Amino acid sequence: MMNCRTLEYVVAVKEEGSLQLAAYRCNASPSTVSSQITRLENYLGVRIFEQRAHPATLSAKGIELFPLIADAWQKIRQLRDLARSGE
Repeated sequence: MMNCRTLEYVVAVKEEGSLQLAAYRCNASPSTVSSQITRLENYLGVRIFEQRAHPATLSAKGIELFPLIADAWQKIRQLRDLARSGE
């Protein structure tokens, strides 16, 4: 299953190049980030990141999917910001 935070985790790992740094950036534990990305990979039936790559490297399918993931995360942030602007 996929949720909004999972998209954030994928973007953070890609941008930071590290699971540890992404977890810090997202205020989550590395195990949470890892397990959520694994759940997403299982849901989609593909690997998003190469296993054990340092720095974190997108797989061939991850390269293909990342623009959609990043765009979805950006749209979710815009939706959140718009919703909060009326408070």
